[in-house]
Amino acid sequence: MSNKRKVPGSSVYREIPIEFYDLEKNLKKLNISRKELIIIAILCGTDFNPGGIKGIGPKKALKLVKEYKDRWEEIFSTFDWFSYFPYPWMEVFNTFNKMPVEDIDNIEYKTTDKEGIKEFLTQKSFDETAIERSLKGLKNVKTLESFF
Repeated sequence: MSNKRKVPGSSVYREIPIEFYDLEKNLKKLNISRKELIIIAILCGTDFNPGGIKGIGPKKALKLVKEYKDRWEEIFSTFDWFSYFPYPWMEVFNTFNKMPVEDIDNIEYKTTDKEGIKEFLTQKSFDETAIERSLKGLKNVKTLESFF
């Protein structure tokens, strides 16, 4: 993660502010629940249904969620869901809704194990020259604290 980006067509870098999103604050601002946010995500697109439902973007999805409140089955019954995706929408919803979340109090940062990376990629038949070139440019991961 870098807080600098190269300006296209030049050798100049500019700082990009790191953005933080407060889930509770945003849910309150939108006047929706976490479950409704998941429904919005499903309508707009997730890893399970990239691209979402054609013609539905974030604004329309938010409007539908507020209009139908807890009657999500009605939202999905208006679309031919299976012509878009092989999974039932409820399976996708449950995957996100029941995803285990852990509170992390202390993150331990370590230096990059370049030898371990080289060994792993060599076993996967990657070109050793390309591995060496990539590892030479690889820097140790910054901690979040270094941005503040």
